Amino acid sequence: MFLQVLASGTHSISGKNIDPKRAKPRGPEPVKKVFVGGLDPNTSENDVRDYFGQYGTVNDVPLLVTYFE
Repeated sequence: MFLQVLASGTHSISGKNIDPKRAKPRGPEPVKKVFVGGLDPNTSENDVRDYFGQYGTVNDVPLLVTYFE
């Protein structure tokens, strides 16, 4: 799935362009995760799951949001 995501060009969720990239490995196992930068802080887990579900099964959607003041 993640190779299809990376190869398919421009992506947008909730009207905002996002930048999916292959996640960095933390061990010897092959990486089957995608890091998605540029998400709107109001984007829900379901929005992400629905969008990427068109490429295959989505197992987990941890949303990490950084707020700057």
